[in-house]
Amino acid sequence: MTLSDGDRARLGMLGAGLCLAYLLYGCSTSTPAPVSVCPAPVPYTRAEMRDAAQALAALPQGSILARMLQDYGRERAELRACRAAHVSYEVRAP
Repeated sequence: MTLSDGDRARLGMLGAGLCLAYLLYGCSTSTPAPVSVCPAPVPYTRAEMRDAAQALAALPQGSILARMLQDYGRERAELRACRAAHVSYEVRAP
């Protein structure tokens, strides 16, 4: 397959444009902000945590809700550990 002069010119311009973009990206002065790849646990206030603890204590012995809340607490701890261990960097426009 042979390329016409016009095709060669377009390819040359594309290559030059890609090289320029690469060079400009490398000269960026902004430092990428760390972004976690793990979802963030929903934050709760101390008052909300206190109210939840009181509601949990009021549940009957062996309640399925109590068991589910224990699992939820474990999952939140795993999310926090995941966020602490898996941080990536993302370039954001200024």
